[in-house]
Amino acid sequence: MSEDRLERALQEIKEEDVDTGTLEAARGRVWRKLTNAGSATCAEFRQDFRAYLGKELSGSRRILVEDHLSRCTGCRARIAEMKGERPIVAMPQRSSSRWVQWGGLAAAAALGAAACDGGVCCTLLLGAMLRCAPMLLPPPRRAASAS
Repeated sequence: MSEDRLERALQEIKEEDVDTGTLEAARGRVWRKLTNAGSATCAEFRQDFRAYLGKELSGSRRILVEDHLSRCTGCRARIAEMKGERPIVAMPQRSSSRWVQWGGLAAAAALGAAACDGGVCCTLLLGAMLRCAPMLLPPPRRAASAS
C-alpha cells in the first residue's frame, strides 16, 4: 500500500461518522477481550480454582492454571477474592527532583549560617531553612486498597 493510500484511508477513518450505540458496543467488546471476562479459556480454568487453592491439581494442570493466571488479570482478581485478600494498589513513586532542587538550597543556607557571626543574617538564614524543612523531607509512603 502506498503512503498516499494509507494517509487517505486514515483520514477517511477519522472523518467517519459512527453512531453512539455502535461505538459503545465496540468499547464493550474491546473491554471484554482485554479483561477476558466471559472468555471460554477463563471458564475452562475457573472450574479448577478451588482445587488449585487446595493444592489438589496434578502437576501439569497446575502449571497450565498458573500460566493462565500469569496472563489474565480477571482470573488473578478472582483467585485473590477467593483467598479473601484485599487487592493492594501500589502508589506511584514520587520523583526525587525535589531533593535535588531543595538539597542545594539547604546546603547553601547551612554554609551561610555557619559562616555568619550569629547576627541578623544568621537568624534570617535559619528561619528560611526551617520554612523549607518540610519541603526537604520525603513524603510518607502510603498504600491504598482497591475495593
